[in-house]
Amino acid sequence: MFSRKEVVRKYCENFLPEELSRRLVVSELVRVPDSFVDEELKDHFSDIIYCCPLDRGKHQVLITLLFEHKSYVPPFPHLQLLQYLLNGWKSQRNQAKKNKQKKFRLRPIIPIIVYHGREKWNVRPFTDYFEGEWNEYLTPYLPDFNYHLTDLTTYSPEELATMDLEALEAAFLAFQISRNEELFKQFFGRIQFYWQYFKKNESYHDLSQAIVVYLIRMIKKTPMEVKAMIQYVRPTNKPKEDWTLEDYLIEEFEKKNNVDFYKAFEDLYEAQVQVQKAEARAKEAELRVARSNLITIKTGLKLNLPMETLMEMTQLSRQEVKKIIAQIKKEEE
Repeated sequence: MFSRKEVVRKYCENFLPEELSRRLVVSELVRVPDSFVDEELKDHFSDIIYCCPLDRGKHQVLITLLFEHKSYVPPFPHLQLLQYLLNGWKSQRNQAKKNKQKKFRLRPIIPIIVYHGREKWNVRPFTDYFEGEWNEYLTPYLPDFNYHLTDLTTYSPEELATMDLEALEAAFLAFQISRNEELFKQFFGRIQFYWQYFKKNESYHDLSQAIVVYLIRMIKKTPMEVKAMIQYVRPTNKPKEDWTLEDYLIEEFEKKNNVDFYKAFEDLYEAQVQVQKAEARAKEAELRVARSNLITIKTGLKLNLPMETLMEMTQLSRQEVKKIIAQIKKEEE
C-alpha cells in the first residue's frame, strides 16, 4: 500500500514531527526504484524509498519506510539502521560516479520504522547501548543519529479511525489485526469496509488485492481457525462478483497449500509492483534529464551563450528554454 504516493503523503502529514513535515513538499514525492536492504538485513525489514523536495525544492531528501518483519523489538536497532544508511549513501556515491558527477554531495536519508509487534518499542539514543558512563570527552567519538518510529502498539484502531488517514488507516489496521486475534474479530468489519471501497473504485483496485495478499501472508492460522474467527458460513451458489472479503480470504487460505496457485497469486501481485517500479524509474530518469538541462542552461547563461546554442545543447525548444530561464531568474530573486 505504501507504493502509492497518497498513502505516504498522509503518513508524512500525520506522523512526522511538524517542523519536518511542513518543510517537506509531499505533493512532489517520487518513488525511487531501489532498495538499501542487503542480504543480511532482509530478514529484519523491507523498505520503500521516496525522494522528496525540502524547503520549497531547494534540497532533496530520501524518505525510507522500513517495515519490521519481526514481532519483537530488535536488541540493537541502530546497528541495523547504520548498515542500512551506509548502503544508501554508497548507492548514491556509485550513482554519482556512473553519471560522472564532479560536484556531488550526499542526500540526507530519513529512516522511518513502522512497527506492529507485540511489545512496546521504546526509542533510546545510540549512546545508551554502549557500556560505561560517557562524558563530553568521549561522546564525539561515538556515532549518533536518530530514526523516526511509528509504533502501532501505541495506537488503538479507534484512535486511527479519528485521524484523516484514508487508505493509510486500512494499511495500519491490516498490520494490527494480522497479529492480534481479538483485534481481528473486533475490527474485521472495518477492514472489509475498506476492501469493498477499494474493490469498487478502479483507481484503488490494487489496494483491495494488497489487503488479501498481506493478510494471507501474515495470519498464521489454518482455514478452519480463520473461519471460526470471522464466523464464516460458505455461501451457496453465490456469483464471484458478489463475494465478500471473507469469501476471498477463506478461498485463498484453503488454496494456500497449493504451491503452484499461491505462487501464481504472488507473481500477479509482484508483476503489479514491477510495473509501479518501472513507472518510478521513468519518472526518476525524467527528473535527471530536467536537472541536467537546468544546470546546462545556468552555466550557459553565465557564459552568455546565445539561445540557439542552449537549444542545441539541451535539445529543447525555444519556448522550453525560455521557461527554464524564467525559473532560474525567479529562484535568484
